Amino acid sequence: MPIVTLTTDYGNASHSVAALKGYLLSKCKGIQLVDISHQVKPFDNIGGAYIAKNAAVNFPTNSLHLIIVN
Repeated sequence: MPIVTLTTDYGNASHSVAALKGYLLSKCKGIQLVDISHQVKPFDNIGGAYIAKNAAVNFPTNSLHLIIVN
């Protein structure tokens, strides 16, 4: 089962995280979604990269790490 991690600046107060997860699950059957963080500060690309990089090293090879920071 492929692993896809999510790191975003969406926060937890809106529907955005759920909408993203629903979309990914409907398009990519059999994936396992793992939340790293949805609390990255908006426009903080460096912070998002830091969080994702430090978490990603603990995931199996071939995991997909999706980072969305607007």
